[in-house]
Amino acid sequence: MHIVNIIFIGIFTVASNYCLGTPLDDYVNTPDPVFSWTRLHTNSLSTHTFYILNMTSQRWFDDSFSSQAIWWHYLTITVPKAIRRPKTAFLLIAHGENTNPDPLKKSRREDDLIAWTWKKFLETNGSDPTVLLRFPMTKAVVRAMDTVQQFIQQQNLVAPEEFVIGGFSK
Repeated sequence: MHIVNIIFIGIFTVASNYCLGTPLDDYVNTPDPVFSWTRLHTNSLSTHTFYILNMTSQRWFDDSFSSQAIWWHYLTITVPKAIRRPKTAFLLIAHGENTNPDPLKKSRREDDLIAWTWKKFLETNGSDPTVLLRFPMTKAVVRAMDTVQQFIQQQNLVAPEEFVIGGFSK
């Protein structure tokens, strides 16, 4: 009987160690005071209504690291008149750039920027994983889902609980 209890405690201790958050979890879940959104435009058609919002997802470092420290995005929400699956939404991620985040203003596209942030990460011996571009990219997507849920609730509709994510190079 005592052996079973000890084994159970040992298994529970090991399992609980694997439930800790990752640096990405911590980054995404840290509140950012610049997060906000504003409706810019509404257009109602016979089959659907679409809304264009401006969403500010976060501040990623400061102007000494990035020429665009504040990340803002246009977010188009399309609501069909006949909704078959109100608890599921499709999030298409595309064309995500405001300006070049490199303070040296070297022209870089998404893959080049990802490589540049990996270089910065390695130069600091991996001490700050939030320098990796995938961190703010992920947070922007999560804030987009939050925005959709908040906005849809304001329209007195059923907010989606699940998201299907798609896009270019995701």
